[in-house]
Amino acid sequence: MTTILFVRHGETAWNREGRFQGTQDIPLNEEGRRQAARLAAGWDDGGDVLLSSPLGRARDTADTLASVLDLSVETDERLVERDYGAGAGLTLAERRERFPDGVVPGVETPESLRTRAAHFLDDVVRRFGGLRVIAVSHGGFINAVLALVSEGRLGTGKTILGNASVSTVSHDGSGWTAGPVGRTLESQPLGLRE
Repeated sequence: MTTILFVRHGETAWNREGRFQGTQDIPLNEEGRRQAARLAAGWDDGGDVLLSSPLGRARDTADTLASVLDLSVETDERLVERDYGAGAGLTLAERRERFPDGVVPGVETPESLRTRAAHFLDDVVRRFGGLRVIAVSHGGFINAVLALVSEGRLGTGKTILGNASVSTVSHDGSGWTAGPVGRTLESQPLGLRE
């Protein structure tokens, strides 16, 4: 069994303001650093490999986990957030006002995001088959993975992932399954101490 524990990075100022971050390198805010520290202190599920998006908010969350788990962090470009193009930095209301037709220049297509997610999953099985992989990433990317492995029952447009939440996907040799998803310390997640 190959297991990936997807961790959404801690909070940023733009998360708090409801702004699309995408590939913008927005750092963790004070609450985000606290969330990462609480997650690391409560982590009791081990892990064999620790991967992270190269964006600072994810990398800082991963580094906090690494210090507790005694793992090194390997960055993986595929874990980066969806590129929101000209919509980056805008709230949903601002985006709707600026682009009333819904066409936002430069946005990564859903197909591109799904392909990137599928390649990441295939590569994890190939490289780390049978291991527990922790992958620190972003809400848009994790939701794309969840949609892919659940055939659309979970993920994009259906699953809200809080900052510093953990979502699990597993591969049993024949296919992927998802669950539990979006767990936080407050919701007593699998593998985290109370």
